[in-house]
This record gives sequence, structure tokens and C-alpha cells, in this order.
Amino acid sequence: MTDKTFQLSSGRMLGYAEFGDLSGTPLFYFHGWPSSRVQGELLEETGKRRGLRIIAPDRPGIGLSEFQPDRTLTGWPSLMRELAEHVAAEKFYVLGVSGGGPYALVCAHAMPERLLGASVVCGAPSLQNVGTDGLFWAYKLAMWAQHRLPFALWPGLRVSAWIAGRRITQWPQTFFSRFYAAEDRRALQDEKMHRIMMQSGRAALLGNVSALRLDGMIYQSDWGFDLGEIQIPVRFWHGDEDWNIPLGLAQKTAALVPNAIFRVTPKDGHYSLPLLRADEIVREMVGAA
Repeated sequence: MTDKTFQLSSGRMLGYAEFGDLSGTPLFYFHGWPSSRVQGELLEETGKRRGLRIIAPDRPGIGLSEFQPDRTLTGWPSLMRELAEHVAAEKFYVLGVSGGGPYALVCAHAMPERLLGASVVCGAPSLQNVGTDGLFWAYKLAMWAQHRLPFALWPGLRVSAWIAGRRITQWPQTFFSRFYAAEDRRALQDEKMHRIMMQSGRAALLGNVSALRLDGMIYQSDWGFDLGEIQIPVRFWHGDEDWNIPLGLAQKTAALVPNAIFRVTPKDGHYSLPLLRADEIVREMVGAA
């Protein structure tokens, strides 16, 4: 992993990491929640195999990126234009995983002329449009706490960071693994995959609490743009055993995008899809460019 920072026109610093083929075609990887640029390592081998330069930015206030109070989802494309200029990427792919999905969608809406392709993998749904039916209980609890018990966020996040530092074979990881789909458990048994997911989460959980809270609040808010105005094809991938973000909510969100291509993968959960099918997902997007 190559960590880098640069100064935005606002004066704030934006951090990112690079993986894969550093001389290849740029692919911007948008991490989940709570997570960070470290998650981009999931595409390290795929990037080398496919000739792709994986550029994984930290969102403002997370990891190496400086906090931006009151930021919105629609402010993300302007940051990516500056990042693209900094890394000399005239055109690039975008791929958002889980909480990174909306960030790929807003780029598809705001800067279609710059994108070679866009993919959303087990993406966060547009909650204001499709509701929260079947959403993972932990997400609902976090949403409730953000509004009702904001003072509990700091200790809650620190406990979560401690959990993320435990091995998959240790308590309380063994407890939470009971809530995973069978394929998720299989994927996370891989020590490298588990390390990437846990380290990427800890980088966020041990950081700026206000930034992480704002990052979470964005999913519940009005996204600020019309999904029906996205002009380019967007590829959605979702496992039919995703217990974090139910398939139905993902399908309803994709139905709002005119040129959506929806792939359902049997038996995959929320983690196994990006962990085990990354090469397949990227291959389809790149092959269609």
C-alpha cells in the first residue's frame, strides 16, 4: 500500500492509498462505512492482473483526510475532480462497496464525461426513497443512536475498534460471525481478507468521531440528486443472502437508475461478494468499457 496526501483547493488535506498496477488505468475505489482507504487493498491483485491503478481515497475526516464540517454527498464529485487532476487521471472507473455505493452513484450523476465505468457492490440503498425494511439491526441501532444518544458514539466506536482488532477465531468476533451468511463466514476465514476488512475499519473507528457520525448521517439524508438523471450505465452487484443490506432494498434503489444493470449472485452475503468476486466484478466493468 502506498499512502499519499495532497492539498485541496479548500486548503484541506485529502488522503488516499494506491494499489495494483501503479502505471495502469485509474480506478477510484470508494470504501464502505465504517472504513477507510485501507479497504482498497481488496483490489490489489485484481489491479495487477487487469492493468488497473487502484486509487482509494479517505472521505473527509477519515484516515488521512482532513475533516470537512457539514459536507454533503453532492460535494464528493468536486473532490474527485481535484484528485483526478492530482493523479493525472483524465478518465477513470469508479467502484463503490457498501457505504461507498452512493459515492459511485453521485459521480455517475455529476461527472459522466470522466467515467469509463461505474459499479456498485452490495451498495447502501437510498433510504429516503426505499425505506429501511430488513436493514441489519446494527445499522438501525446506529441510526437511532446518532439521533437519540450522540454522547454514546465515542465509547461505542472505541468498543467497535477493539472488536475489529480481534481475530475471527476470538470472542466477540465469534459471536458476531453468527449473524453472517455462510459464505461471509467462509470468506472471512481467509486471514488476509479478514485483516484488510478489520484494519480498514479500525482506521475509521479510531479517528474523528464527528466525521464518522457525519459520514453515517449522509446515508439517512436526502442525497441531493435525482438517481433518475444518471445517464451512464451503472452495474449493481448484490448477494441474495446479504443480511446487512437486503436484496430488496438494493433492487429498489437500482430501479431508480435508468441504465442500471443488476447482478444477483447466489449464496453471497455482504462480505463474500467484494472479498471473493472482486476480479469478476472488475472484469465485467472493464470489459464493457
